[in-house]
Amino acid sequence: MTRLLMKLSVLTVAFGVSALFETTITIDNQDFLITKLRKVAAHYQNFELTDSDQYGESYVAVFPMTTTTGTAKVLSAWIIRPGETYPRLTSVYPIRN
Repeated sequence: MTRLLMKLSVLTVAFGVSALFETTITIDNQDFLITKLRKVAAHYQNFELTDSDQYGESYVAVFPMTTTTGTAKVLSAWIIRPGETYPRLTSVYPIRN
């Protein structure tokens, strides 16, 4: 999971994921986002299986994220590859209520 989150951190800077989140809630610290996603991966109870194919099982989790500027629903997409026992983050973004 550490390697995944480090990649997320790079993508956050490279592709402006933080800017996307700022349209709904403000995340001033990317470590906050990484910490929240790590908690979702480890403890979230309501993952929804969306696909299963040769690449693995795909799941989504929709959860509330609260910051000092408000609360928004966030959709995170994950995959568990064949032969692995841990989820890998594939996408994350805020959704409308």
